[in-house]
Amino acid sequence: MKKTKFFLGLFLGIILGVLLAVGVYFLTVGEVAWKQYLEEKLVPAATATISSLLLIYLGIMPVLRSEERRV
Repeated sequence: MKKTKFFLGLFLGIILGVLLAVGVYFLTVGEVAWKQYLEEKLVPAATATISSLLLIYLGIMPVLRSEERRV
């Protein structure tokens, strides 16, 4: 259970870090075509990232569950 909480916290931390970085970028860049940027760059990148992280999590879950049973 501790490992699951750790990975969940790590996942949420990464997501919050990325959102913070994007926010800082938008505040410092100035004029940006928001709709075009969101549709062409940010949404596809976020979708690919979240999908990859979820697949990694699903791949790790059996290993984590077997470790919990051994302890």
